[in-house]
Amino acid sequence: MRRSLLFIPSNNPAMMQNASLFQADSIIFDLEDAVALKDKDSARILLNHFIKQEKLNCEMIVRINGLDTNDALKDLDSVVLNGVDTIMLPKADVASLRQLDSILTQYELTRHLSQPIKVIPIIELAMSLLDVRAIASSPRVDGLLLGAGFY
Repeated sequence: MRRSLLFIPSNNPAMMQNASLFQADSIIFDLEDAVALKDKDSARILLNHFIKQEKLNCEMIVRINGLDTNDALKDLDSVVLNGVDTIMLPKADVASLRQLDSILTQYELTRHLSQPIKVIPIIELAMSLLDVRAIASSPRVDGLLLGAGFY
């Protein structure tokens, strides 16, 4: 059960190293808004090493950049590994969830992941709010997050 979710910027090694001290049910490593454009590549590398070395006693979630950006596929390539439980998808809509499902399925097969990756879509677009029932019923969806502002 998710009672507490802690967001941690993936470009901050000190915060990442101390993530488990807060005993959150889920830790969300952020590659999106908490990371400046110039730091995206180094944040991915740092998070990749963290995932490979650290074993947390809670759910590990990674918030990637939106699939409408050039960074999203780089994010997924770096973080879809054993140890990651869930991908948080910003600006989610039905089409982006289908695309993410296809990408995750490929990684799960080629990387021999021990369990399927779940998805938490972030409802940030007005159209997504209208399609929320279809989004919520997507196969990998394990929760919804309502974004603070609509575009």
